[in-house]
Amino acid sequence: MKKALDAGAIIPLSPEGVHEWYNRIADSTRECAMSLYTQRRVRRETGVCGGVLSIPEERMPVSFLLRCFAAGMSHREILRAYPQLSEEDLRLALLAAAERLECDDEAVAG
Repeated sequence: MKKALDAGAIIPLSPEGVHEWYNRIADSTRECAMSLYTQRRVRRETGVCGGVLSIPEERMPVSFLLRCFAAGMSHREILRAYPQLSEEDLRLALLAAAERLECDDEAVAG
């Protein structure tokens, strides 16, 4: 027996189907929560860093952090050079950059 859960998604009502459905919801919820958290810490703010994607409280553009990684700096080296940043700041900056690229890709594929 199958039951429609949402537009176009049909998952069998078996233990495996329920498990798959639960995992999809959990993944989606986790992604949304992380995205909202990321946007609070890493965002565009008028008057800070020229309005580019940054960690406004630290006045640190995400593009600068990406260039540090591209230049070969490790997490540890960046944190030593910029002690106002945390490991979480670096992780969120990378996540925000990835989300931005995904949005751009979706717009192009549109």
